[in-house]
Amino acid sequence: MTNKPVKLPEAGQWPDKVAPWALLAGIVLSTLGFLMAFLYAGPVNGAAVDGVELIGGQMVANKLLLSQKIFYFHMPVALVSFCTLAFACYYSVRFLATSASTRARRYAWKSRSCSSSAP
Repeated sequence: MTNKPVKLPEAGQWPDKVAPWALLAGIVLSTLGFLMAFLYAGPVNGAAVDGVELIGGQMVANKLLLSQKIFYFHMPVALVSFCTLAFACYYSVRFLATSASTRARRYAWKSRSCSSSAP
């Protein structure tokens, strides 16, 4: 084994360039999922009713449920949370690997902001 120090990427490399675009993609996907859940996806057939009933001005044999629609919002939010926490983990490791300096404080701030923005 050698006592050669580990070379870490400098500031401004790929993680710093990808993070804003990942945040923007998360905002777009989250908004798109929310809008599609309420404007595009139809209700799911639920429990059967006795015979045919008039519900909301239409004759139906099953109650129409909105329970499936929540999946279309929560799944993109979960993916964005996973990506945000991955960046928080990366910046936490960078903070621990750097000496006490202005750069280390910047990594601490980035890690804290990433972890606090995860829903």
